[in-house]
Amino acid sequence: MYKILIIMLTLFAVGCARTGNIATPNPDEVSEITYNLNTDQNMRTWHFVNDDLTLRYSERDLNGRLISSNVRKVSPNDFNWLVTQFEDINYTKLQTRSKVVNSGFIGSQRSAAVAPETISIENLGGTYTFQKKGNIRFPPQLEKITQQIPTVFR
Repeated sequence: MYKILIIMLTLFAVGCARTGNIATPNPDEVSEITYNLNTDQNMRTWHFVNDDLTLRYSERDLNGRLISSNVRKVSPNDFNWLVTQFEDINYTKLQTRSKVVNSGFIGSQRSAAVAPETISIENLGGTYTFQKKGNIRFPPQLEKITQQIPTVFR
């Protein structure tokens, strides 16, 4: 009887001593960022993934053939710098004609692939895509960030 009581108390003590927390997903946490820049010579894509801090860069010719491609780790500071830039301009609340908001559901969604320049920020709340097309421009604060991506993340 005492052995059972000691075993139960031991299990209870071990269970209470665990300090591990279960992570609760933050709906505003940025999971992926994709920046596409299409010119008359090539199409370049920077794809940042928060889970493993990778940057996938690819460059294609106008026919879609791969010219160069690489995958590399981005430092947590660099990724945080990029995310902080978007959070500072409050990208989820930007009101602009260049914004296309896709909810988290799967279905038909407006495509932004034909725009010369697009940036997509994905979080648990959905995907926020901004596109430059014709006379539709990025908001000035977003323009500033997109100009820095090709130079900071070569």
